[in-house]
Amino acid sequence: MRAILPVALLAALAVDSTRAKSQPAPSTFDQLVAQAMKCQGTDEGRAYHKVVATAYQTKLSTGLTYCTRLTRETSKNPFQAVLAIQADGKVSQAAVSPETDVSRCFRDRLLHAVFPPPPFAPFFDARKVNFHDEDP
Repeated sequence: MRAILPVALLAALAVDSTRAKSQPAPSTFDQLVAQAMKCQGTDEGRAYHKVVATAYQTKLSTGLTYCTRLTRETSKNPFQAVLAIQADGKVSQAAVSPETDVSRCFRDRLLHAVFPPPPFAPFFDARKVNFHDEDP
């Protein structure tokens, strides 16, 4: 039973608002990260990852401030976020690890975010979210 629990917890991290019709969405955090590494491993993926980073700055600053105040969580540990960005730039899936009140709040806000359209969709983008660093 102990071996099954971590898999179930990882599966619970992924939040779907829509799914691509051609392929099932990755369901565990590790699968999402692996998909992001594939996307970011191409020339056009690396370029788009930089575009997302620029757009992410505003979302990061306002989102973390909002979520920290809302949850009153005092721990400011970094976490990783993975997004599935569709052809129209809308986020269809988001996951965070580790899950905390702040990271879950931030994940939920990212589900309503819109980024510039990616070079291919879905585009999975992974990044570390820090509270003190300028670069997510």
